[in-house]
Amino acid sequence: MAFFVSDYPSTMPPNSGGNQLGLLNPNQDAASGAGQFVAVEFDMFQDDNLTDPNDNQIRIDTNYVQSNNYKNFSLPSLSSGSRPMTATIQFNSITGMLVASLSFHDYPSTEPIVQFSQMLTDPKSLLPREVAVGFSAATGTSTKHQILAWSFNSTLASPTKGHNNTKVILIGAIGALAMVLLVLVAWFILSYWKWTNRHRGFEKQGKQEPTRFEYHDLEAATDHFSEERKLGEGFFGVVYKGYLKKLRCEVAVKKIRDKSHALLGPNNRDFYAELNAITSVKHKNLVKLVGWCRGNSWNFVEFMCWCWKNESNKLFLVYELVPKGSLHDHLHNEEILPWETRYRIVKDITCALLYLHHECDPVILHRDIKPSNILLDDNFNAKLADFGLSRVVDPDSDSSKILTIPIGTEGYLDPQLRKKVGVVEFSRSSDVYSFGIVLLDIACKKGMVREQVWQQYTNGSLMQTADDKLKGEFQRNEMETVIMLGLWCSYPDDSKKRPSMEQVMAVLEHGKPLPDLNSLDSTSASTLQETCIDPKAPSSAGSSSCGQQA
Repeated sequence: MAFFVSDYPSTMPPNSGGNQLGLLNPNQDAASGAGQFVAVEFDMFQDDNLTDPNDNQIRIDTNYVQSNNYKNFSLPSLSSGSRPMTATIQFNSITGMLVASLSFHDYPSTEPIVQFSQMLTDPKSLLPREVAVGFSAATGTSTKHQILAWSFNSTLASPTKGHNNTKVILIGAIGALAMVLLVLVAWFILSYWKWTNRHRGFEKQGKQEPTRFEYHDLEAATDHFSEERKLGEGFFGVVYKGYLKKLRCEVAVKKIRDKSHALLGPNNRDFYAELNAITSVKHKNLVKLVGWCRGNSWNFVEFMCWCWKNESNKLFLVYELVPKGSLHDHLHNEEILPWETRYRIVKDITCALLYLHHECDPVILHRDIKPSNILLDDNFNAKLADFGLSRVVDPDSDSSKILTIPIGTEGYLDPQLRKKVGVVEFSRSSDVYSFGIVLLDIACKKGMVREQVWQQYTNGSLMQTADDKLKGEFQRNEMETVIMLGLWCSYPDDSKKRPSMEQVMAVLEHGKPLPDLNSLDSTSASTLQETCIDPKAPSSAGSSSCGQQA
């Protein structure tokens, strides 16, 4: 006879016999899945097929009946007549201990004659979630027992009645639904407010407003910003070639990168301020800003999920398309850029920076001057592009300095900014340094760095640094002037000893003498300016070849 706990409802496997306790198939060694069980067996028949040690034992079976978990006892015998006996089975879910004990009513001792226990390490893995409890027995040729009485006690909470449970679930569901609806309404109101305010920043910045394009116009112009339309990319964004049907012209559309939004200030305030300033800038050597766009293509899901969506991830600047590409491409192509063209490019960029630094009010600092940001038109006239990192400053405040983090392009970034950690002062001289490195790129051999050019200058062999692709086809005095200007502008140790763009223009247009660069370390900035630039000379801006209008 066995007490068992098994899957609910309990069913007897087909052809299960007495030696399988009605719990296993004859061809099964162990139960699995829904057929798992735990049984306490009071065995009074020695079955040789099951290797029973004797006919008087208590056995604990877990999923198979040939368990080695048993305890033998001699007297009294389980098969010794119709003597009443009591079996007690206890399980402690905290300790995992299963204890089975047996006592005879007419036995002199009040203690159980036998007690056997086993640790069930993980009862939940042995049984299904819902179980049946019951008894199993087989007579065969052995002794017959009867169950006179039995009881079952459990500390598990009794299940609630169905209708009460349904009522609780219904009330809870209605309450949860009401709460969700309330949150959705509040979220919709907040989302609508966020959506209506997401593109008002520019209108509050000033009166001069460039053309504002719709997102779908730019998307159509660039074939959905396809890879085939990509012109280039940099830190601040990716540039695509496009055709605007409304304007009937080709444009360059710059899509501002998500990672650069932190540089634009809260709510892109700086972006709108710079946009206003650049809109008012008109010069033949600056790429013309055609318009801008703040993407307004949110669908309903994006509208409701604005907190997970960077609201500034669709900022665009639209520029005129400059057809010949960048100076960087022409300097590194197999086709040689003639010196005459290079010298004109030097003057064009000088004019552009002179205008930004000394003729604009407020002053505009470009902050990312490099060959890839200098574009060439059909006649190879140079135009300074990419004002993505530019900043507007008051020309009368602290020598036109701004506090910022050191950003720009490695190799063209002022070393005075790299020496500092955190917020640094960016001034016009920082732009001048980048301009100086560009001059060295234009005039010198490919791959030469400033330190190598400086070494040749100190050795008196400056012309050996000239780009050998030109094969000597250049004006020696012009080449020497450009290289020395590059070294002077990119003086690394003291930004105050670099020239202003007015001084650079005076050298290029009026032949003003260049300083002895070897003496920069021992010469003060004020003395250097007195030596190189005659204060009574006419203004370079007024007498140069620079023209402001595009």
